[in-house]
Amino acid sequence: MTAFPVLKGTEVEFAVENVLEWRKWPEADVSEIVLNEHSPAVVFYATDYIERKEAYLNSEKLHVKLAFFAYTGAAEELKQETAKLPDGKDVVIDLNEAEILLPASVSVQGAFIDDYVMTVHVLELEEVETPCGDGYVMLLSNEPIGKLRAFALKENLKGEIEKGTSLKLAGWLEGGL
Repeated sequence: MTAFPVLKGTEVEFAVENVLEWRKWPEADVSEIVLNEHSPAVVFYATDYIERKEAYLNSEKLHVKLAFFAYTGAAEELKQETAKLPDGKDVVIDLNEAEILLPASVSVQGAFIDDYVMTVHVLELEEVETPCGDGYVMLLSNEPIGKLRAFALKENLKGEIEKGTSLKLAGWLEGGL
């Protein structure tokens, strides 16, 4: 039960670090480590906290259905840089191939702890109609997390969105058990 929109996410295994309860509401953000080869630390809004509080507070590991709601995003070409290796050879750094996950506080003023900026690749794309407008439900690839279900309103995305597109997104992570 939450007043925020909820999207059925993709299952990710986590080690629980901390449960950050909200002061005035029976809600929480959960700080966890993704149990994969990259082990990123993430914080997500627990959409089912009011019903599953004991599981969040008393578990060392959880399988969470994680999702991402994009506030804004773009499918524009990202930078490609050429750098020199110590041996003098050139190496091309192509950010269109990168899948990055960063706390939004590095570039978005007023960002909350569950807000992130990420670069991803679109694996699946479905157009949907919502009371707020037309949007996309997407399955994304983000190397630090893995596969991630996401939603964005069309009006908040720039560029041509299709399967295989590289996107830069800003939004929040949410999840439930």
